[in-house]
Amino acid sequence: MNLLFKPVGIIAGFVAGFIARKAFNWIWQAVDNSDPPDADELDIPKGKFVLSLALEGVIFTVVRGLADHYSRVAFYRYTGAWPGQNNED
Repeated sequence: MNLLFKPVGIIAGFVAGFIARKAFNWIWQAVDNSDPPDADELDIPKGKFVLSLALEGVIFTVVRGLADHYSRVAFYRYTGAWPGQNNED
């Protein structure tokens, strides 16, 4: 069943990345009106840089986790088979 889920997971990952990017940009604008600092900039405030990386990491992790789980739930509801580890011990 995992093989059939692969395309669904890939699409869910792309959608999650798009949503996470939009969410990060929206939240960052509430934090600071300037663009978030990039690693390739020479002089950047370390605190602002660490904050942007941490915020981006949290947002991407949460959105990706939610997208992965709920795409599996939708797949299960549609097919009746869970695409992942079973809870059988």
